[in-house]
Amino acid sequence: MSSSRPSKDELLDIITSNNMIEDLVSWLREKKGIDTSNPISLKDLEYEILYEFVKEKGLLNSDNGIIEPSPSEFTHPEPEELGVDKRPTKPKKIRKKK
Repeated sequence: MSSSRPSKDELLDIITSNNMIEDLVSWLREKKGIDTSNPISLKDLEYEILYEFVKEKGLLNSDNGIIEPSPSEFTHPEPEELGVDKRPTKPKKIRKKK
């Protein structure tokens, strides 16, 4: 059972939507020995390099499809996670000036 790999545009989309461009540049410099001192276009990179980066960073699931972020990544942390005391407070008394 072979599943199709994502297209080059999909790989670029995965990298940009996960804010991994800086990581890609560092990875290209360190792992591939590519000179990144001059500006390069992501579209000029070979498919295999992009695919290897996305796969190595775990941005593909086992079916070689795009991993969808879990909904919990988009929600605010629970108050106990922030160390906030959840006990209700008493309403403040408002004093009227006489």
